[in-house]
Amino acid sequence: YRLDTPDAQMLVMSDVEDPFLPCGRKALLRPLEQVVDVLDQLLERIPAWFVETRGLESAGVAAMAAAVELATSHGAGQIFCCFGTLPSIGVG
Repeated sequence: YRLDTPDAQMLVMSDVEDPFLPCGRKALLRPLEQVVDVLDQLLERIPAWFVETRGLESAGVAAMAAAVELATSHGAGQIFCCFGTLPSIGVG
C-alpha cells in the first residue's frame, strides 16, 4: 500500500515472475509518525475489503522481492510481512 496520500492506495504488480517497484521509493518509504493515521485506517479497512476473498494463490515471494529491492535502494530498512497462505505462484 502507498501511504503518502490521505487514503492508502493499493499497489498491484501484475508480473509476479519479474517483480518490480510500481512507484518511486519516496511514495513508499515514509517515517511512521507521518503515516500512523493512514496506517491505522488501512488496518481497520482491510478485513472488510477481503471478507469474500477465497483465493488460494499467493505471490508473497514476489512481494518480498520488491520489498527487498526497495530497502536495498534506500540503503537499509526493515520488512515486516504476514501471509494468510503460503506463497504458491511467481518467483521462488
